[in-house]
Amino acid sequence: MKITAIDVRLVDADFRNLIVTQMHTDQGITGVSEVVTKRFDDATLKAIGNIADNIGLVGKDPRQPALHFERMYRDNQWTIGTVAVTAISALEMAMWDIKGKEVGKPIYELFGGPTYEQVPVYCHVAGGSDPQEYADNVGQALERGYRVVKTTLPVY
Repeated sequence: MKITAIDVRLVDADFRNLIVTQMHTDQGITGVSEVVTKRFDDATLKAIGNIADNIGLVGKDPRQPALHFERMYRDNQWTIGTVAVTAISALEMAMWDIKGKEVGKPIYELFGGPTYEQVPVYCHVAGGSDPQEYADNVGQALERGYRVVKTTLPVY
């Protein structure tokens, strides 16, 4: 199996942009990943293509994500930062997606199976324009079943 093309696009999700990468293969399997970099969308979009080009990812076997990760990481060791790490993650996740699709298993099975039966999550709560609105926002999150919230520091 060989990588034939890598398509990257920005998707407007209202509250933030998502960077979606599709990695195509000669066997018709397409790996997909999605990453977010707050305020660095264009740089990350470009970095995904640059990193893939720099190590010649097109034409390589995507079923070797650990090997390609090492090459991508080491090739960028002097410039590693949020943008480069996110770009590498986008490419690596797409490879794992291909591998999982080929063997017909979810990726977590390839990593040794589930670790938790339930995963705790939190809800972002807007600070609001005054203390009452903030309290109402927290109350709505609690009513929806969240036990933990994250918020920006409200300044009134």
